[in-house]
Amino acid sequence: MKQEHLFTLVASMMISGAQMVRQIQTAVFDESCNVFMPLYRQISMPKPGSDYRAIIDYVSKFDATDALDYYLTNLNQGRPFILAGHSQGASVLIALLENYMTKHPEALKRMVAAYPIGFAVTKEWLAKTGLKFAEGATDTGVIVSWNTEGPPT
Repeated sequence: MKQEHLFTLVASMMISGAQMVRQIQTAVFDESCNVFMPLYRQISMPKPGSDYRAIIDYVSKFDATDALDYYLTNLNQGRPFILAGHSQGASVLIALLENYMTKHPEALKRMVAAYPIGFAVTKEWLAKTGLKFAEGATDTGVIVSWNTEGPPT
């Protein structure tokens, strides 16, 4: 099998898998929202001692930033929006909030909330970014999350 054909086949399988995940994870929103779920590079969990944050920052600075820019410029039409990510997607979302949203206050004003579920949002990170957790049902421009791990012992 030629390398180009193999690449096309693998890419097609990956896109089909992502579309299946999109259907499973976002179908509940289809009647009330315009769901924009971009494809971006995924990574395997790095070996212990690797700089996971640097890897995620790299992915978010290119793939996620490009996707968010495209969405806000071409598809959003000035409407409020919600950002959500789970697990590795939450990690990418946290980096995107820090590296993009804090530098684009006009977009942050329209962000209803960010849901980075499955990755820690710390008080130190909040202080560094100026972002905050939601405190009430009508808060906007906030983060909705929870931490399920205690501090290292």
